[in-house]
Amino acid sequence: MSNRAGNANSLLNFTFIMFLIFVTIGSLLADIRWGAMLVLVLSVSVFVVPRRFKSILGTIAVISAGNLAMVVGYESTILENFGLSHEMVLILNRLYLLVYVLGMILLIAGLKEKLPRPAVGNFRAIIKLPFIWYGDNVPVWKFVLIASSANIIVFLAFIDYSIFISGNIMKVVMYSFLFAFVNSVLEETVWRGLIMPRYIKFFGEKTGLIVISTIFGLYHYSFGLPWLVCLAYAAGGMYMGALVIRSGGLLPILIFHFVLNFWMFFSFIHRQFLP
Repeated sequence: MSNRAGNANSLLNFTFIMFLIFVTIGSLLADIRWGAMLVLVLSVSVFVVPRRFKSILGTIAVISAGNLAMVVGYESTILENFGLSHEMVLILNRLYLLVYVLGMILLIAGLKEKLPRPAVGNFRAIIKLPFIWYGDNVPVWKFVLIASSANIIVFLAFIDYSIFISGNIMKVVMYSFLFAFVNSVLEETVWRGLIMPRYIKFFGEKTGLIVISTIFGLYHYSFGLPWLVCLAYAAGGMYMGALVIRSGGLLPILIFHFVLNFWMFFSFIHRQFLP
C-alpha cells in the first residue's frame, strides 16, 4: 500500500509540475486577452481547490500575471514617448517586477499567511560544487567571490577598453549601476525571497528548486530572449537558488546578482557611448 501511495503521489507531483510549466509558457505566449483570462481562471481556482494546493496555485497565478505584465510592458512604447533614453527605458521596464511583488503580498494576505522576513544569510555556510548536493564543500563567500570574478572576466572580453578613458564613462557606470541595483533587488525578492520557499515547501528542496529555477529561466522569454538562452538562465537559477538555501539569506546572492547584472549591462550598452 505504501509503495502504491508513493507512486500515486509521485505521479500527482509530476502532473502538477507539467501543468505549472505549461501555464508558465502559456502566459508568456498568450496575447493580453487570453493572458488575462488565464490569470483570472487561475485566481478563481484558488478559492475552490483543496487547501494543500491553494498556495502553489495562487503563486502560479501571480507568476502568470507578472509574466503578462512583463510581455505587455516590453512591447509597449509608452516610456519612449516621454523622451527617455533607451537605457532608462530598459531600467524602468524592470519595475514591472513590482507586479509579482504586489501579487505575492495580496496572495499571502488572502491566505492569511505571514509575510516572510528577509534574512542576511551566512557567508560561512557550505555549498557543494559542482552539483549543489554532491561535490566538494565550498564556503558561500568563496563561491560568490569566484563566480563574480569569473563573470567579470567573461564580460570584460566584450568591452572596448577605450570607454574607460572617454568622457562618457560615468554615464555608462551610472546606467549600469541603476540597472543592476533595480534588477537584482527585485528579481531576488520575487524569485528567491517570495516564490521559491513555497515551491520547496510543496515539492521538497530538490524538486522545488528545479521546478522554480525552470520557471525562472522561462520568464526571461518575456523580454525577448531565445528559449535556449532561457534554459541557460534556468540552469544558473538553480545555483542562485541553492546559494540562498545554503546561506539561509539573500545577501550573498544579491551581491553576485548585482555584479553579474552590472557588467552584463555595461558590456551591452557601452559601445554607443564610445567617442
